[in-house]
Order: sequence, then structure tokens, then C-alpha cells
Amino acid sequence: MAMLAWIKRLLALAILSLLIVSAPLWRILAVNPISPQTHAQAAIVLGAATSQNQMSNALKARVDYAIELYQKKRVDQLIFTGGYRDKNPAKDLSEAAVAKAYALSKGIPASAITLDEVSTTTLENIREAKKRMVDLNLKNALVISDEWHLARAVQMAKDEGLQVVGAPTPYSVYQSTSKKIGFVWREVKTTWAYWVAGI
Repeated sequence: MAMLAWIKRLLALAILSLLIVSAPLWRILAVNPISPQTHAQAAIVLGAATSQNQMSNALKARVDYAIELYQKKRVDQLIFTGGYRDKNPAKDLSEAAVAKAYALSKGIPASAITLDEVSTTTLENIREAKKRMVDLNLKNALVISDEWHLARAVQMAKDEGLQVVGAPTPYSVYQSTSKKIGFVWREVKTTWAYWVAGI
């Protein structure tokens, strides 16, 4: 009897664990590329790491896609997000400023670029981008990031009252199976953190 009770508890724990993982997992994996006809007033480019005032490959993948969409006239304004994280504002550029410098070098006019140099988390990215959209009277936006990041980011944006569509960068550096699994697992945990604690 003791063995049977132990097996039941173990089975219940396994089922609970499966439910905890699968609840956000299907949303994370259900993100699709935007259609060729999609147009938005703005592209919110979620921040990623920089080093020595140079973009990481992850950030470059997001910015390159935003530039491409602007050049194809599928967005009218680029909102680069991302503050200083652990950097020194006296000598380092914010993530958003690094992205802007790169976009300018690719021919994007300064008038088409708006910066959030405050945020350091996805939720802050969204909230600061919302402020910029209100200031510019922008009604809708694409949210640009890596595919597995967008379910959480888009939910955050909609919870903030924004009209958005997720736009996964096709240039993501997360191509290997191990990197994909690591990213998805991180998103499962951070999605639950948002659902439970709002962070």
C-alpha cells in the first residue's frame, strides 16, 4: 500500500509538472512570421546585450529586421528600447543608442527613430515604448524580437493596452537545438514569473 501511495504521488507530481511546462509552452511555440501584407505605424525593437558600444548578434538580428521592414515601408517609425543594464552611462551608450547608431549608418533617417534608454527588462521595454507611442500618437506596432521571446512580450504589450503583432526576426542567432531549448526553457520560467508576480 505504501508503494502504491508513493507511485500515485509521483504520478501526480509528473502530471502537475507537465501542466506547468505545457501551459506557456504552446503559446511560445505558436508564434509565426508576419504576413507580407502586414503594416504598422511603429516597430518596437526589444533590447538585447551590447558590449563596448557594439551590438550583440542577438540585438543586431532584431535591428536588421526592423531596418528591413522600414525600408520596405512596412513600418513608419522605429522604437529602439534598452537602457544601460550594468554599464556606465558616463562612458557607455545605452542599448537603444547603439541600435540607433547602427540604423543611421544603414540610411535610416533620425526622424524615423525614437529611443527608450531607460528600460532593462522586457516589461520595461514595453512600458517605455508605450510612452513613446503615446507621445507620437502611434496607434499600433509590431514587436520585434526572437521567435520564442514574443509570446510573453506580446502578452505584456496587450496587457498594457497596446495594439501589437509579434514579428519574429528571421535572422535569430538561436539556431542550434541546444540554444533553442535553452531559450524556450527560460521563457517558460519567465512567463510564469509574469503570470504569477507580474514581473
